[in-house]
Amino acid sequence: KSQSVSIGSRVVFMGSGPLLYLVASQYVKAGAEVAAVLDTSPFSKRIGAMPKLLARPGLLFNGMKLLAQLYSAKVPVHLGVQPEEIMGSEQDGVTGVRVKL
Repeated sequence: KSQSVSIGSRVVFMGSGPLLYLVASQYVKAGAEVAAVLDTSPFSKRIGAMPKLLARPGLLFNGMKLLAQLYSAKVPVHLGVQPEEIMGSEQDGVTGVRVKL
C-alpha cells in the first residue's frame, strides 16, 4: 500500500470489503485506469452492516469519501456482482471477467 506499486495500467477490482474501495481509489490517484469496481457482497450484508457503521460515523464518512472519489473519476461501481468466470492464462494473467450484475 505505501509503495504505490501498480499491477497494470488498466485494472478491474473485484471483491468485497472496505479495502476494495481503498485500493481502487489509490490506483486512481496513482494514475491507473480503473475500468470498474465490482463489489461481490450481497445487498443483505450491506444492510446488516449499517447499525455498526452508524455507530462509527468516521468510518462511514471515510467509505463515502472513497466512493465519491471513484465516482468523481468516473469509475463504474457495481454492487452485488456475482462472478461467473475469470479469463486469462498463467502467461498473460487475468485478461477479463464475466459477471452477473
